[in-house]
Amino acid sequence: MQKVSTAKKTEQVLNEEIESSIKEALKEAHFKESAAGSKFAADSTANRMKRIGLDETKDMLKKERVKDFNLIGYEAEAWEAFLRNLEREMIRAIREDALLGGLSNKAKESVEHHKYIAETNFHSWYTGNYDKKTGRITLYRYVNDFPDFDKVVKGKEGLIPRGLTGRSEEQLLESLRNPSDTKDGFGNYQKQMRRIFADYLAGKDVSLHIFKIEAFRNFDLDPCLCWTSLDKPPITYFNPMRYRIRIEIKPNEAFRSGGLDEKGDWTGDINREWEWRTIGKVPKEAITEIVDLESGKVVYSKKK
Repeated sequence: MQKVSTAKKTEQVLNEEIESSIKEALKEAHFKESAAGSKFAADSTANRMKRIGLDETKDMLKKERVKDFNLIGYEAEAWEAFLRNLEREMIRAIREDALLGGLSNKAKESVEHHKYIAETNFHSWYTGNYDKKTGRITLYRYVNDFPDFDKVVKGKEGLIPRGLTGRSEEQLLESLRNPSDTKDGFGNYQKQMRRIFADYLAGKDVSLHIFKIEAFRNFDLDPCLCWTSLDKPPITYFNPMRYRIRIEIKPNEAFRSGGLDEKGDWTGDINREWEWRTIGKVPKEAITEIVDLESGKVVYSKKK
C-alpha cells in the first residue's frame, strides 16, 4: 500500500511540474490573433451587435454560426477558439511525452512551431482564400497522373470522385443505402454519407454534418474530394505529387472539417493539412489552373 501511495504522489508531483513548465512555455509563446485574421474580420461580432441591437443578437448569432459553418464569417472568434483547442492538444501531447521520458527541453520550441504553423495557415484555411472581388474561394488539389487526366488538362472534363467513377449519382446513393459492413462503424458512415450526398444534391446546407464524419474515409464509395487551402503541398504529405490543380468556387460549394458551433466553441478537427471537401463532381468550369510541379510550367489555364 505504501508503494502505491508513493508512486501516486510521485506521479502527482511530476504532473504538476510538467503542467507548470508547459504553461510557462505557452505563456512565452504568447498566442495571439494574426494580423491577417484581424484584418479580414471587419464585420465582427461587435459590429453586428451595434447594427442590430444587443437584445436581438444572442439567438441570431447562434443561428448564424451554424449556418455559416462552412463559410467565411466569425474568423476572429474562430481563431481564438481554435487556439484554445490547439493549446489543449499540445499540452496533452507534451504531457504524454514527459511521462514517458521526462519533460523535453524542446517543449517551448514545439509550442512555437505549432503557433507559427497556425498563424501562417489559419486565415487562408478558414476563409478558403476568399476573394471579395470575385466572391469565390480558391482551393488546391495535388495529384499524380490518373485516367483521363489528359482530358482534364485540355479543359474538356472536370474531376470525378472515385465513388462516382463508372456510376451515376443514383447508383452511388443506392450503394450507400445498403452498407455492406456495419461491424466497425463503417456502415454508419455510409448511411451518414448517403444522407449528406442526397441533401447536397437537393440543395440543402450540409456543412454541419461534414466535420462529424471526417475520421472515416473510403474513397471507393465517397462522393467527396479533399482539397487544401495551401498553394504549396502541406508538410504532412509523405509522397510528392506532380500536379497542382486549382479551383475557384462559391464559398458554399466546399466544406471545412472544423468551425464554431452554436456555443462559440471550436468543433471538428484541428486540421494538419488545412483541408476542405467538395461533394460530387467538380465541373471543368471550376478548374482555373493546373501546374506541373516538376517543371514549374502551367499546363492548363482557364481563359478569363
